[in-house]
Amino acid sequence: NNLALPPAGRVFAWGWGQHGQLGHGDAEDRFAPEPIAALAHLRVVAIGCGDRHSFAVAAPRGAVYAWGSNEFGQLGFGAPKTVATSPALLAPLAALHIVAISSGDKHTA
Repeated sequence: NNLALPPAGRVFAWGWGQHGQLGHGDAEDRFAPEPIAALAHLRVVAIGCGDRHSFAVAAPRGAVYAWGSNEFGQLGFGAPKTVATSPALLAPLAALHIVAISSGDKHTA
């Protein structure tokens, strides 16, 4: 899966989507970049994607949005073995001002 963040703050996703990691509300593959509609109302300032999960950090307060596989708890929703096909606010981090995020194969930093 791939994410791109142009200067305007809109996030585009494409590639393998079997685990919802593209954020388009389904588990379909995309062969060309498409904007993630669920993030359209936000100004995203940072993105990260792992093997089967993705993240976005939105201004002005550094809110974190997560989607894709949570098989090992990598989304931070507290319920492993779930899938989120659309970006969802990561509530446990809502009081913090996150400035960057990074993802690996099955983890997030």
